Amino acid sequence: MFDVPTVLILGAGASMPYGFPSGRRLLFDIRDTLATGVQHMNSGGDPDRAPIVYRAVRWFKFNDLKIKFFVDALNETMHPSIDAFLERYSEFMDIGKVSLAASLIPYEQRNMLMQRDRDEVQWYEYFFNLVRDPDEFMKRNLSVVTFNYDRSFEYFLYYAFMNSFHLDSAQAIELMKNIPIVHIYGNLGAPKFLSKDGRDYKYDVTVEDIQKCIDGLKIISEVEDTHPTFPQVHTLVAEAQKVIFIGFSFLPANVQRLKLRPHLTEVVGTVYYMKQGEITRVQSTLLKYLTRTPSLYDLDALNFLRETDFF
Repeated sequence: MFDVPTVLILGAGASMPYGFPSGRRLLFDIRDTLATGVQHMNSGGDPDRAPIVYRAVRWFKFNDLKIKFFVDALNETMHPSIDAFLERYSEFMDIGKVSLAASLIPYEQRNMLMQRDRDEVQWYEYFFNLVRDPDEFMKRNLSVVTFNYDRSFEYFLYYAFMNSFHLDSAQAIELMKNIPIVHIYGNLGAPKFLSKDGRDYKYDVTVEDIQKCIDGLKIISEVEDTHPTFPQVHTLVAEAQKVIFIGFSFLPANVQRLKLRPHLTEVVGTVYYMKQGEITRVQSTLLKYLTRTPSLYDLDALNFLRETDFF
């Protein structure tokens, strides 16, 4: 299956089947929950019953005036995501990162990640069963570059390795070491199974957990090409023969930072729910770096795996 070096590139659409929000929904969720929190407190509400995102930003000493300025700015922005907003409004970077972490942590729910339905399958499970053989992962031909902050993909593989291949934690970790998974803009803390100072996959929002998250979160404007993750990403892409995009929005700045090379034998990806003009623009963006026309499919992650044979 992984007979040639293959890089899987994940965007927000890859995590959405596991409950995580799109970039647009996350922006609105942050705006609305913070506004609700301010309203709740102004009406004499119990602080412990305020929305968790509001409580979190108060834990980090942001007062209601700062919160209101942030909410007003989010309310009037036309940016498609909180990341894009913070790239332009660095004065809100600190409160924005706390809000991001407090909003995303509750989605890290193991029961949703590993839940199996009698009649339906999600794409992580389908992908896992396409590969199936541990020896395929041992080939070291698969690597993953994710633009997402959540750790759902690596935690799924870790749990699946243990519970499907009858491995203990140490053996699963050894198998995981054959699959580089690089979060290009940081993550919600290093996985606990890889770092004693990391975070478990859990939905509890605490000051300690938020701090572990915001220490690693990077917004595009903060990240230069010299950031430690970029040389690793560039090496993986340079050595790849096949690049597969799943749930990716193809933001030109993100495509540029991958440093795609003309030598790539195959570049394929999902453009789920995009209109023809949007797909044409995606092709134009990719062809700035490629000599071969990419193959793009208006399919979600699961149906992409079902209807194509790139894995």
